Amino acid sequence: MEDGLKILALATGTLLGVFVAYAALRYACLALSWVVSAMAEIHNGLREGADSVGWRMRERARKRQTLRSLHAKVGNARQTGGVDPEILRARAQTPVIRRLVHEEIPATIRRCLQIHRVMAVASGVEFIYEIADEPECLLMRERVADLVELSVQMLETYPLLLDDARLLQNVVVLRKRILPTCRDCTFLKHAVDAAPVLCPSAEIAQIQPEGCKPNDCAN
Repeated sequence: MEDGLKILALATGTLLGVFVAYAALRYACLALSWVVSAMAEIHNGLREGADSVGWRMRERARKRQTLRSLHAKVGNARQTGGVDPEILRARAQTPVIRRLVHEEIPATIRRCLQIHRVMAVASGVEFIYEIADEPECLLMRERVADLVELSVQMLETYPLLLDDARLLQNVVVLRKRILPTCRDCTFLKHAVDAAPVLCPSAEIAQIQPEGCKPNDCAN
């Protein structure tokens, strides 16, 4: 009889212990879920706050840029009588950017094409890609890509870009067409004797073909 009572008490105690452990685990899971949810809400709140602050900062910067562009367009000056130095820098950049886009880039593309033609003919190879790794050819392709990339960066930060339709068109053409084309030059795939007068970048830049004829290139 006593043994039966002991067994019953032990079983009851075990069941009670299991129930208590289950209840504790259940409440612990609920508490952990609440903590995770609270942390997620805090994280989302901080992220939304940071996004809001960033948006306001970008908005203020955009408005300042718009104001500077307006001053530059109408030739206005500060109330103190001094000229905004950013306006002066923007105006000073204009002839440099125009020369870079309309003269230096076409001339460099033309020179790159000429050097590849001369090197291929002088080496007696069948395909232009056979001289692609020659130091002079590699250097010219890198120079063209670097110059175009630099020009894009200058144009993208040029304060008066949106007020100049031609320069705006130039930056799109340079960024979307010429730069990718020069980085993956398809002109190298042509046979020397069957190569077109202009490479793809020269065609996009509307370079005059007569500047790239073999006879001219050898001069």
